Amino acid sequence: MSKVDVLIVDDSALMRKMISEIIGSHPFINPKDTAINGKVALNKLKKDPNFDVILLDIEMPEMDGLQFLEEFQKLNLDIPVIVVSSFAKRGAEITMRALSLGAKDFVTKPSGPISLDIEKVKNDVIEKVLVWGLNRKKIRESMPSVHIAENLKLVEEKPLEFTSPPIEEVVRRKKIKPKVIGIGISTGGPPAIRKMLAKIRGDFPVGIVIAQHMPENFTAEFAKSLASSFPHLDIREAKDYDTVIPGRVIIAKGGRHVTVNEVEGKVFVRIVEDSSYSFRPSADLLFESIATNIGKDAIGIIMTGMGSDGAKGLKKLHDVGGITIAQDEKSSTIFGMPKSAIKAGAVDFVWSLDEMVPNLYNLLAALGFEPRTQGL
Repeated sequence: MSKVDVLIVDDSALMRKMISEIIGSHPFINPKDTAINGKVALNKLKKDPNFDVILLDIEMPEMDGLQFLEEFQKLNLDIPVIVVSSFAKRGAEITMRALSLGAKDFVTKPSGPISLDIEKVKNDVIEKVLVWGLNRKKIRESMPSVHIAENLKLVEEKPLEFTSPPIEEVVRRKKIKPKVIGIGISTGGPPAIRKMLAKIRGDFPVGIVIAQHMPENFTAEFAKSLASSFPHLDIREAKDYDTVIPGRVIIAKGGRHVTVNEVEGKVFVRIVEDSSYSFRPSADLLFESIATNIGKDAIGIIMTGMGSDGAKGLKKLHDVGGITIAQDEKSSTIFGMPKSAIKAGAVDFVWSLDEMVPNLYNLLAALGFEPRTQGL
């Protein structure tokens, strides 16, 4: 298998050198070229567009990262851009702006001396370069499916077979009245969520709660950015006791967990601390809370992401009678989370990202739900 070719765009010569050394230490990554700012990067891409990933700094002279993304869109090159971002609040704002301009992902670096800075996130940088680079290579080349092991080695895996039954067949078995749709998602989540929300109308009849693996500070900016892009929906970062209502999309708070609860017919979320879960927010805890507190009258969706977070919780929701869905391998940036749920027998349907919202509308119609007469 050929290596993942990377273009590193950063105005700091030291940072370019360090990132090159870090990613170059992996046997399947090639730091092919560097650029000192966005303008130089664009010129290089026009001459040679054969890169699998772009690592992009934001604050650069002459042409910064945001300006680069605006111009990069005009080249129509399907090369994933990963932003190397500050962990601070200002970094979160700029990173979400970058995602809205087409960046696929980001790596956060804590503040401190540059050498320590980037070394702390070494594995994160390598992992994301591999995830997005291999995803691009899979689309462009005929290559086997691989997954990234904990030691960042690549392991070939066999494709997983699953045939979704007709919607009507599942509805006959599971006659539910959904009060909430829970979504668990990780790597590749921000662009996938954007793609989904673009297809959801303001008359959508069920409230949505999303557990997206994302650091503290970033989820508030993510929700703000989504709300700006999709004003017909009520999109917000979760606050304690926020109600789950049609047309509302609640994004779990980074660094904390969100659960779904019901008292006297009112469905609402709680923000909770629980160190027993590896990820914060946890998809497992979200689905478990829905299964326990709402029961069968719910829909759970597990989407792109590395690892197995969400599989156990989705299985619990599936077993109490809720309807459960996984994103398919082809449209997932990384298939770990959906695959774990499918292998656990936790899933009723496997749908592509493009099918997800149209099929949800069809599913809700089959369950007797009609769009609301007015959007929010």
